[in-house]
Amino acid sequence: MLIAALVVAGAAGCTEQPGKAENASCQASAQADEGNVRTDRWDPPAELPDLGDYVEIHWQRRASGDPCDRAPGPTDWEYQGIVKLRPADAKDLAERYDWSAVGPSPDPNELDTPAQMWDALAPFVPAGVHWRHSKVYDQEEPQARWRRFYFDPEQAVGFFALYDH
Repeated sequence: MLIAALVVAGAAGCTEQPGKAENASCQASAQADEGNVRTDRWDPPAELPDLGDYVEIHWQRRASGDPCDRAPGPTDWEYQGIVKLRPADAKDLAERYDWSAVGPSPDPNELDTPAQMWDALAPFVPAGVHWRHSKVYDQEEPQARWRRFYFDPEQAVGFFALYDH
């Protein structure tokens, strides 16, 4: 009888789930990582074709799901960034694709327009930007990730959104 009482009392005190501390640590690390604005060059560069040897880039990534989930399988990622091009590369890019003006308030049903830019990237967008969009550019090979790219040729700046698929 004493042993049964000790087993019941011990089981009642075991409310901590295995791996809960690791998951909390992983969640905190993932949130901190999502807040980071990266400045390392995009790799592989072919995912953002025809940008040339750009001057600078600022980008972030976010998990589409739970990167700390213990279920097997990959985590899909979303990426957004601002890229500053050299003037000659901006001119070449403007001439290579058919770019259409984007209004100040793009269609709210469109995903990943500059209107949905993540807050930490907004400071890297120059004032007075006039975005243009090319569906042909978005569909350019390679297509390892779903791509959306907006571009202001006069200011030589681009906004990109990429999704794993």
